[in-house]
Amino acid sequence: MPQFPSFSADPKELPATSEGSETAAMAEESAFTRQEQLLRRVQELEEEVKRLQEKLREDKEGAGRRGAPSAPGKVKKRQQRPFNFGAHGRRHVALKIAYLGWGYQGFASQENTSNTIEEKLFEALKKTRLVDDRQTSNYHRCGRTDKGVSAFGQVISLDLRSNLSEGKKLNGHEGDSEGRSEGEEELRYTHILNRVLPPDIRVLAWAPVEPDFSARFSCLKRTYRYFFPCADLDVALMHAAAQSMAIEFPLVLYDCEFENLQWLYDREVQEFNVTHLQQLWANHAVKTQVLHNMLGGLDAAPMATGKSPGNSTPILWGDMKPPLRSQVSGFVEGVKARTYKPLLARPKCEGLEARIRHFVRRGRIATPWGLEVGGDGDEQPPETKRSHCSDAPGSGHATEQPPKRVCVDLE
Repeated sequence: MPQFPSFSADPKELPATSEGSETAAMAEESAFTRQEQLLRRVQELEEEVKRLQEKLREDKEGAGRRGAPSAPGKVKKRQQRPFNFGAHGRRHVALKIAYLGWGYQGFASQENTSNTIEEKLFEALKKTRLVDDRQTSNYHRCGRTDKGVSAFGQVISLDLRSNLSEGKKLNGHEGDSEGRSEGEEELRYTHILNRVLPPDIRVLAWAPVEPDFSARFSCLKRTYRYFFPCADLDVALMHAAAQSMAIEFPLVLYDCEFENLQWLYDREVQEFNVTHLQQLWANHAVKTQVLHNMLGGLDAAPMATGKSPGNSTPILWGDMKPPLRSQVSGFVEGVKARTYKPLLARPKCEGLEARIRHFVRRGRIATPWGLEVGGDGDEQPPETKRSHCSDAPGSGHATEQPPKRVCVDLE
């Protein structure tokens, strides 16, 4: 086999580096540096892509939150700046109001319910920033109506926010009838309030009044009217009875009369109110006609005249005498008695003096000064519950039961 010369691996024994080897080393180092720079640049670009993708995702989520409806209970209420009533003038005005009271618990505010006309009015007044609160509004009402009672001409008076200058707001009768002065225009009170009031409560008109005007004490007369089907009622007798007593339904506060009060009507508001009432009337009129036709259909039903249907000639229900007229029964509250008894002939509750005499005779109380007990003087007072209980063995102080109010027939 041929012999090859061997070389030592010791660097000390290697020959000196030539010029060609030095150039190759420099090229290698330069290539390594460029590779590091490229890797660094790639990493930077990847980080930039991630950052842009994150930003794009956040923008999409934000747009979705703005477009989607907010979940209940998670809505952040915008902080509202408190309204500065001191920066605005005020004036004393009267408002003419109509309402259908069938669905309300009366006109005046009550502690146990917020379903009253007055509560709805002040909710609208405060929402529109026409008043700050009821206590500082100098508020008066002409009359209060009970549960279920409606009104066509209820009147209230109070101080409302005004756009007019100081001289105009103090004296409502200054200037022209529109409540305007040069360069000034008063707020459209009826338009503002009707936009937020329930549809069955309408402000019809407003009037500028003097600062000392009161809807309650300045009223000259109030007119109430009853609306009911005539049927077989004695209207003349009812008219006489209505002078001394009133019922809740269908009573209506028809009008309130004042001296020198000029109501201002807004044409746009008037058109809206008339349209609304016409639509409401048409709705009920159609329902009424449907019921009328149903009754007409029942009038054609054949009915037996005798107790035995087979042995009697049938007669149409509409031809039966006397005709059945029960329209008014729907307006009468309470349970109808089997036999009618006049009001003044019905049992009456005992008065205070009768109750005092009762307890004096029973020995419960002493005879008050100036009260005549009457009756048999020899009558001994019966044994009281207190004395009876005190004799029982083991009994302490007996608790006397309060007396019950009893109705008696004084015939």
